[in-house]
Amino acid sequence: MIVVHMRSKKLNWLPVANRLGRLCLAFMLLWTTALLPDRLIAQEDAANSGLIPQTGSGIATVRAVSGILHSNGTTRLLVDVRDVANLGAVTVQIDYDPTQIQPTACQRTSDFDYGLCNRTIDRDSDSTPDAVLFNVISIAGRSANASAPLGLMQIDWAPVGTPVSGTVSALIVEVFTFTDVVGIPIAVVTEDGHITHQDPPVFNLFLPFLATNR
Repeated sequence: MIVVHMRSKKLNWLPVANRLGRLCLAFMLLWTTALLPDRLIAQEDAANSGLIPQTGSGIATVRAVSGILHSNGTTRLLVDVRDVANLGAVTVQIDYDPTQIQPTACQRTSDFDYGLCNRTIDRDSDSTPDAVLFNVISIAGRSANASAPLGLMQIDWAPVGTPVSGTVSALIVEVFTFTDVVGIPIAVVTEDGHITHQDPPVFNLFLPFLATNR
Protein backbone atom coordinates (compact mmCIF):
# COMPACT_ATOMS: atom_id res chain seq x y z
CA MET A 1 0.00 0.00 0.00
CA ILE A 2 1.29 3.41 -0.91
CA VAL A 3 0.35 6.26 1.40
CA VAL A 4 0.66 9.77 0.09
CA HIS A 5 0.98 12.56 2.63
CA MET A 6 -0.18 15.96 1.46
CA ARG A 7 0.63 19.16 3.32
CA SER A 8 -1.76 22.05 3.00
CA LYS A 9 -0.27 25.49 2.52
CA LYS A 10 -1.66 28.19 4.77
CA LEU A 11 -2.88 31.10 2.69
CA ASN A 12 -2.31 34.68 3.77
CA TRP A 13 -5.59 36.41 2.97
CA LEU A 14 -4.54 39.83 4.22
CA PRO A 15 -2.95 41.05 0.93
CA VAL A 16 -5.98 39.75 -0.97
CA ALA A 17 -8.34 41.62 1.36
CA ASN A 18 -6.30 44.80 0.91
CA ARG A 19 -6.55 44.59 -2.88
CA LEU A 20 -10.26 43.80 -2.79
CA GLY A 21 -10.89 46.72 -0.45
CA ARG A 22 -9.10 49.17 -2.74
CA LEU A 23 -10.92 47.79 -5.80
CA CYS A 24 -14.28 48.16 -4.04
CA LEU A 25 -13.54 51.78 -3.15
CA ALA A 26 -12.58 52.56 -6.73
CA PHE A 27 -15.64 50.75 -8.11
CA MET A 28 -18.02 52.62 -5.78
CA LEU A 29 -16.56 55.97 -6.81
CA LEU A 30 -16.93 55.17 -10.52
CA TRP A 31 -20.40 53.67 -10.11
CA THR A 32 -21.76 56.60 -8.13
CA THR A 33 -20.34 59.14 -10.59
CA ALA A 34 -22.28 57.40 -13.38
CA LEU A 35 -25.65 57.40 -11.60
CA LEU A 36 -26.93 60.74 -12.87
CA PRO A 37 -24.88 61.77 -15.94
CA ASP A 38 -27.23 64.54 -17.11
CA ARG A 39 -27.25 66.13 -13.69
CA LEU A 40 -23.48 65.89 -13.39
CA ILE A 41 -23.00 67.60 -16.76
CA ALA A 42 -25.23 70.45 -15.65
CA GLN A 43 -23.34 70.77 -12.39
CA GLU A 44 -20.01 70.74 -14.21
CA ASP A 45 -21.18 73.61 -16.43
CA ALA A 46 -22.21 75.51 -13.31
CA ALA A 47 -18.85 74.85 -11.68
CA ASN A 48 -16.96 76.06 -14.73
CA SER A 49 -19.03 79.24 -14.78
CA GLY A 50 -18.16 79.94 -11.14
CA LEU A 51 -21.66 79.26 -9.76
CA ILE A 52 -20.50 76.46 -7.49
CA PRO A 53 -17.89 77.40 -4.87
CA GLN A 54 -15.00 74.93 -4.69
CA THR A 55 -14.00 75.58 -1.07
CA GLY A 56 -15.41 77.15 2.04
CA SER A 57 -14.23 80.32 3.72
CA GLY A 58 -10.85 78.69 4.51
CA ILE A 59 -8.82 75.74 3.31
CA ALA A 60 -10.66 72.45 3.73
CA THR A 61 -9.21 70.40 6.60
CA VAL A 62 -9.65 66.67 7.17
CA ARG A 63 -9.07 65.88 10.84
CA ALA A 64 -8.76 62.78 13.00
CA VAL A 65 -10.51 63.72 16.24
CA SER A 66 -8.47 62.95 19.37
CA GLY A 67 -9.80 61.14 22.42
CA ILE A 68 -9.18 59.08 25.55
CA LEU A 69 -9.07 55.26 25.62
CA HIS A 70 -9.33 53.27 28.84
CA SER A 71 -7.36 50.04 29.01
CA ASN A 72 -10.50 47.95 29.57
CA GLY A 73 -12.76 49.49 26.91
CA THR A 74 -13.18 51.04 23.49
CA THR A 75 -13.67 54.56 22.21
CA ARG A 76 -15.44 55.88 19.11
CA LEU A 77 -13.74 58.76 17.32
CA LEU A 78 -14.73 60.74 14.25
CA VAL A 79 -12.79 61.66 11.17
CA ASP A 80 -14.33 64.96 10.06
CA VAL A 81 -13.86 67.87 7.66
CA ARG A 82 -14.40 71.62 7.96
CA ASP A 83 -14.31 74.63 5.63
CA VAL A 84 -15.58 72.88 2.52
CA ALA A 85 -18.41 73.39 0.05
CA ASN A 86 -20.08 70.96 -2.37
CA LEU A 87 -18.03 67.98 -1.22
CA GLY A 88 -18.76 64.89 -3.30
CA ALA A 89 -16.16 62.17 -2.78
CA VAL A 90 -13.48 61.53 -0.16
CA THR A 91 -10.93 58.75 0.25
CA VAL A 92 -8.89 58.87 3.45
CA GLN A 93 -6.43 56.58 5.20
CA ILE A 94 -5.76 56.67 8.95
CA ASP A 95 -2.37 55.22 9.90
CA TYR A 96 -1.78 53.94 13.45
CA ASP A 97 0.62 51.92 15.60
CA PRO A 98 -0.72 48.33 15.73
CA THR A 99 1.32 47.59 18.85
CA GLN A 100 -0.81 50.05 20.82
CA ILE A 101 -4.29 50.26 19.27
CA GLN A 102 -6.54 48.44 16.82
CA PRO A 103 -9.77 49.41 15.01
CA THR A 104 -12.72 47.19 15.87
CA ALA A 105 -15.41 48.80 13.69
CA CYS A 106 -15.96 51.69 11.28
CA GLN A 107 -19.10 53.22 9.81
CA ARG A 108 -19.83 56.20 7.57
CA THR A 109 -21.87 59.01 9.06
CA SER A 110 -25.43 59.72 7.95
CA ASP A 111 -24.23 62.87 6.16
CA PHE A 112 -23.11 60.76 3.19
CA ASP A 113 -25.04 58.51 0.83
CA TYR A 114 -22.48 55.74 0.36
CA GLY A 115 -19.38 54.56 2.14
CA LEU A 116 -16.88 51.73 2.38
CA CYS A 117 -14.29 51.01 5.05
CA ASN A 118 -11.35 48.59 5.09
CA ARG A 119 -9.76 47.91 8.50
CA THR A 120 -7.18 45.42 7.18
CA ILE A 121 -4.75 47.67 5.32
CA ASP A 122 -1.17 46.47 5.79
CA ARG A 123 1.19 49.28 4.76
CA ASP A 124 4.47 47.47 5.34
CA SER A 125 3.34 43.96 4.27
CA ASP A 126 4.20 42.33 7.60
CA SER A 127 0.81 40.58 7.90
CA THR A 128 -0.31 43.04 10.61
CA PRO A 129 -2.96 45.64 9.70
CA ASP A 130 -1.80 49.18 10.50
CA ALA A 131 -4.20 51.51 8.66
CA VAL A 132 -7.90 52.14 8.05
CA LEU A 133 -8.87 53.10 4.48
CA PHE A 134 -12.33 54.50 3.80
CA ASN A 135 -14.34 56.23 1.11
CA VAL A 136 -17.55 58.27 1.40
CA ILE A 137 -19.69 59.77 -1.36
CA SER A 138 -22.45 62.38 -1.45
CA ILE A 139 -24.64 62.67 -4.56
CA ALA A 140 -25.91 66.19 -3.84
CA GLY A 141 -22.72 67.54 -2.22
CA ARG A 142 -22.10 68.44 1.41
CA SER A 143 -20.76 71.62 3.01
CA ALA A 144 -19.29 72.51 6.40
CA ASN A 145 -17.72 75.50 8.12
CA ALA A 146 -15.15 75.82 10.89
CA SER A 147 -17.74 75.90 13.69
CA ALA A 148 -19.78 72.94 12.42
CA PRO A 149 -17.52 70.21 10.98
CA LEU A 150 -18.92 67.45 8.79
CA GLY A 151 -18.43 63.87 9.97
CA LEU A 152 -16.92 61.52 7.40
CA MET A 153 -16.36 58.23 9.24
CA GLN A 154 -16.60 57.02 12.83
CA ILE A 155 -14.02 54.46 13.95
CA ASP A 156 -14.07 52.34 17.10
CA TRP A 157 -10.66 51.81 18.72
CA ALA A 158 -9.50 49.28 21.31
CA PRO A 159 -6.18 48.98 23.13
CA VAL A 160 -3.66 46.25 22.33
CA GLY A 161 -2.56 44.64 25.58
CA THR A 162 -2.46 47.04 28.51
CA PRO A 163 -0.74 50.28 27.48
CA VAL A 164 0.86 52.37 30.19
CA SER A 165 -1.43 55.17 31.33
CA GLY A 166 -0.46 58.40 29.61
CA THR A 167 0.83 56.70 26.45
CA VAL A 168 -0.18 58.57 23.31
CA SER A 169 -1.00 56.77 20.04
CA ALA A 170 -0.89 58.88 16.89
CA LEU A 171 -3.65 58.88 14.25
CA ILE A 172 -2.02 59.99 10.98
CA VAL A 173 -4.32 61.32 8.25
CA GLU A 174 -3.66 60.77 4.53
CA VAL A 175 -6.09 62.07 1.88
CA PHE A 176 -6.15 60.27 -1.48
CA THR A 177 -9.36 61.67 -3.02
CA PHE A 178 -11.09 64.96 -2.23
CA THR A 179 -13.41 66.28 -4.94
CA ASP A 180 -16.72 68.03 -5.49
CA VAL A 181 -19.75 66.26 -7.00
CA VAL A 182 -18.41 66.54 -10.56
CA GLY A 183 -14.95 65.25 -9.75
CA ILE A 184 -13.13 68.59 -9.55
CA PRO A 185 -10.34 68.39 -6.91
CA ILE A 186 -10.71 70.60 -3.84
CA ALA A 187 -7.67 71.94 -2.00
CA VAL A 188 -7.30 70.20 1.35
CA VAL A 189 -4.92 69.94 4.29
CA THR A 190 -4.83 67.36 7.09
CA GLU A 191 -4.80 67.48 10.88
CA ASP A 192 -3.53 64.40 12.70
CA GLY A 193 -5.13 63.22 15.91
CA HIS A 194 -4.12 61.01 18.82
CA ILE A 195 -5.45 58.64 21.44
CA THR A 196 -4.38 59.06 25.06
CA HIS A 197 -4.40 55.84 27.09
CA GLN A 198 -5.71 55.96 30.64
CA ASP A 199 -6.33 53.46 33.38
CA PRO A 200 -10.01 52.63 33.90
CA PRO A 201 -11.83 54.85 36.38
CA VAL A 202 -12.09 53.61 39.95
CA PHE A 203 -15.46 53.82 41.68
CA ASN A 204 -15.48 53.84 45.46
CA LEU A 205 -18.57 52.47 47.11
CA PHE A 206 -19.49 54.16 50.38
CA LEU A 207 -22.06 52.44 52.56
CA PRO A 208 -23.98 54.62 55.01
CA PHE A 209 -23.26 54.05 58.68
CA LEU A 210 -26.43 53.20 60.50
CA ALA A 211 -26.40 53.82 64.26
CA THR A 212 -28.42 51.39 66.33
CA ASN A 213 -29.68 51.77 69.88
CA ARG A 214 -29.18 48.85 72.19
